[in-house]
Amino acid sequence: MIVENIGYTLIENISNYTNFSIFETHKNTHIIVLNSSENSLVLYHPKRDRLPWKLVEGKKICACKKVFDSKIDNLNNIDKSMWNNGNQIIVYQEYQIS
Repeated sequence: MIVENIGYTLIENISNYTNFSIFETHKNTHIIVLNSSENSLVLYHPKRDRLPWKLVEGKKICACKKVFDSKIDNLNNIDKSMWNNGNQIIVYQEYQIS
């Protein structure tokens, strides 16, 4: 999946997102991906010099597997032990050509 980085969010702001999943990367860190229903993903940055013609190519960020789904799990069940400083997490969303 080609994604763009939204930035870090704090624990208090997680409830602002309605449809998200938390994934564990191959480096044992957690990230949020908005509007994702997949159980495992490989995330890529878009190659901006090739847009909009080549949206299928990108620079690999990480491979990850789902550990939390906001549609199924309760927000109180989020494991924050692998978050940055224990209180913030990086958020990605699927890349949209603007």
